Amino acid sequence: MAKAKAAGVKEYPVEFGGVSIGDSTARLGLKFDCKFMSVLVATDLLCGTRLSVKAILARPGEENGQAFIPGTEDAALEIEASVDVKRFSVSPKNITAGLTFQVKGLDVEVLSHFAKRSGRLQILDVQEIPEEEAGDEDEE
Repeated sequence: MAKAKAAGVKEYPVEFGGVSIGDSTARLGLKFDCKFMSVLVATDLLCGTRLSVKAILARPGEENGQAFIPGTEDAALEIEASVDVKRFSVSPKNITAGLTFQVKGLDVEVLSHFAKRSGRLQILDVQEIPEEEAGDEDEE
C-alpha cells in the first residue's frame, strides 16, 4: 500500500526521549500524547515511512526563537531532516516512536540537545521507506 504525500504541514507537541548516535545513523525517541495524535494517524505517519520533518526544541506554547537553551543563542533549536520511522508503540495515554537519521550531514551536537526535552514535530512530507531499505536493521 503506497503512502500518500502529506497534505500540508502537520505539527504535533512531543516529548523527545533518548538520543543515540552510531557510526552511520542516529536515533531520537518521541512521545506523542494520544490527545494530539490518534492511532489511525500514527499508523499512516509512523509505520514504515520516510518523513521530512522539522524537530523544534521549545517548551509547549513557545514560538521559535523564544526559548533559551544553555550554550546557544537566545533561540529555540531545530533540525530539519529526512528520517525513517519503522514502527510505533501505543499505551493508553501515549504513542511512542523513534526517528532514525542518517549521520552524514547531520549536526549531532544540535541533536544531542533534544534528549529528554519538550518541543514540537512538524511533518512536512510522508513517503514509504523504499523496499530495498525497509528490511535493513538500524545501525546504532
